[in-house]
Amino acid sequence: TVTAAYGPTAGGPLSFAAMSTRMGAPAEPVGQIATWAARSGVTTSQSVAGSGADEGITCAAAEATPSIPAGSFCVWTGSGMRGQSFSVEIPVEDAMALTAELRAGTTTTQAPSA
Repeated sequence: TVTAAYGPTAGGPLSFAAMSTRMGAPAEPVGQIATWAARSGVTTSQSVAGSGADEGITCAAAEATPSIPAGSFCVWTGSGMRGQSFSVEIPVEDAMALTAELRAGTTTTQAPSA
């Protein structure tokens, strides 16, 4: 499992966070988003499933809370990997495209041999 968070500067605010793993998903995509929203105390929009190059990615807009900025939360699967991403102040369509780029990068990287 790999997690990372990115911002415009090292000490600046978060703009993108991501997790990828080979572990199985705890629920189907909409259920994963609902669980994250309940755990985070965030209200989300209706989930949107990707198609074409974005197939296997499901995203929902997330409203801001005192501790979490507004943005889009996505879950994805592909080539034995799955993951989650949160994009700050980015609409669902753009978050889906950004998540597709992340997924493409993680699924083309081979895990080290044991």
